[in-house]
Amino acid sequence: MTMFGHLLPFAILLTHSLALQAQEEETFKNSLGMDMIRIAPGMFQRGGDGGDYDELPAHEVRILSPFYMSATPVTNAQYEQFAAEHKAFRGKRGVSVEDEEAVVYVSWLEAADFCDWLSEKEGRPYRLPTEAEWEYACRAGTTTPFHTGIDLPEIYHREQTDSWEPLQVDLHVGQTPPNPWGLHDMHGLVEEWCLDWYGPYTSDARIDPIGYEEGDSKVTRGGSHGVEIAYLRSANRSGALPDDRHWLIGFRVVQADMPPSLPLSLPE
Repeated sequence: MTMFGHLLPFAILLTHSLALQAQEEETFKNSLGMDMIRIAPGMFQRGGDGGDYDELPAHEVRILSPFYMSATPVTNAQYEQFAAEHKAFRGKRGVSVEDEEAVVYVSWLEAADFCDWLSEKEGRPYRLPTEAEWEYACRAGTTTPFHTGIDLPEIYHREQTDSWEPLQVDLHVGQTPPNPWGLHDMHGLVEEWCLDWYGPYTSDARIDPIGYEEGDSKVTRGGSHGVEIAYLRSANRSGALPDDRHWLIGFRVVQADMPPSLPLSLPE
C-alpha cells in the first residue's frame, strides 16, 4: 500500500469529524417550529455585578458540554400543542392573547412536563435550562450588567414598572435584537423557569452546577415586562413556587442531556 493509501482512512475520518463539527455548529428548527441555537462550552463569572445580595459571592462557572437553547421563550401556539386546554388562560387579566406571544400562566411542573412530552415526541432530550446555563447564554460572552453594556436600550423596554397588577403589553417573541449568540428576549418579556431549586451561591468555582437537592422555590431568570429595569440584568435572580402560575412567568427550553453534576446539599 502506498503512503497515500495509509493516509486515506485518516483523511476520511478527519472529513467525517469536521462534517459532524460543522453540523453541531448549526441551528436547527424542531418539530414545533422552535429555532434552537447551539451554545458552545465555556467559562464565565456568575453573579456579582453590583446587584442584590443573592448574586454574591461572584464565582467562576465552567460549562463543559454544548447545548441547544430555544431562541425565544415558548409561545402560546407551541405550548398548546402539548396542552390545548391552556387556551383558557389566553388574555387572562389582559396578558398574552396571540399565538406568537410568550406563554404565561404555566407552572414549573407544567413546563417540566412539556419538556418530557417534547423529548418523547422527538426522541431527543429536552429540559429546562440550569440557572448556570441560562446566565451563561444570556451574557453571551459579555461581563456587563446587560449583554448590551452598562445600560439596556429603550427598544428592550416594555411596561417596566413594579406593579402588582398586569398591564397591557405586547408579549410577541423575537421582536427585539438578539444577543451576540442569537438569543432573543433574555432581558425582560417574561421571567423564565430554570431547572434549579433556588438557594444561596457558594464561593468556590463550579462545573456544570445544577443547584440544590431540594428547596421551596424554583429559580426564575430574566425579569419580565412588569418589573423595573434593574431586575432585567444578566445576573439577577428570583424564584417562585413550582406549582405557581403567574402572568409574569414563562419559559424556554434546552435540548441536551442533563449535566452529570451532583446537586448541592442544603446549607445548615
